Amino acid sequence: MSNRIFNSELAIEKQVVHLYGNFMIGGSGAVGVTKGVGIDSIVKETTVGQYTFNLTDAYDSFLHFSWGFIKDSTGSAVMAVEILTAPADLQTNFKAKTILVQFYDKAGSAVDAASGSMFSFQIIARRSSVGITY
Repeated sequence: MSNRIFNSELAIEKQVVHLYGNFMIGGSGAVGVTKGVGIDSIVKETTVGQYTFNLTDAYDSFLHFSWGFIKDSTGSAVMAVEILTAPADLQTNFKAKTILVQFYDKAGSAVDAASGSMFSFQIIARRSSVGITY
């Protein structure tokens, strides 16, 4: 389990942790400069539009993933992001510390984001084994 000191918040869930970060998109969807506390690395996979988020700490369960693009002048073709990690690995045993995501365009095809855009994200996880939602 993570061993950092977190600021408290009012939540029905126990020991909720918010991780925020972003990374710049390079040529062919490559990961550029990455920022974010609690994020060990972000790896561009060989499959078009796939990225693995490697977290610094293990958590008891995954609660939420949200995202957005800050586009460059040409814009980004990404219209949807799907989490490919198996639900069982996120809900009951998020100790592997990885999330695999896939980017899609408006037609539903896998796509790399435009070079020069920035992908911003938030991951919410739970440190406690006592859960309200699952």
